[in-house]
Amino acid sequence: MKLPRVTGDKVQKALLRAGFSHVHTKGSHYFLYHEEKNCLVTVPVHSGAVLAPKTLKSILSPAQITVDELIAVQKSHQNNPAGKRQARSLSYPCTHS
Repeated sequence: MKLPRVTGDKVQKALLRAGFSHVHTKGSHYFLYHEEKNCLVTVPVHSGAVLAPKTLKSILSPAQITVDELIAVQKSHQNNPAGKRQARSLSYPCTHS
């Protein structure tokens, strides 16, 4: 599959949603670690700059994530962003004294 043209910020957010955790930042490079996979990846986040295809490939390969999985994580977030959560109905009556 053809690699998508994405920014480092979007890749970083997708990896965080895929189970990685942020462990360190040095300048504009974010270091993300996945405990189960025991892998550390570095994601350059340069103010809206699109990652080169080989850079994206060098991030996804050690992260053991395919292009399809990256796209699926991004699409699942677009369909239900955190800011637009569904309203929950209360299971108990509200009483005011």
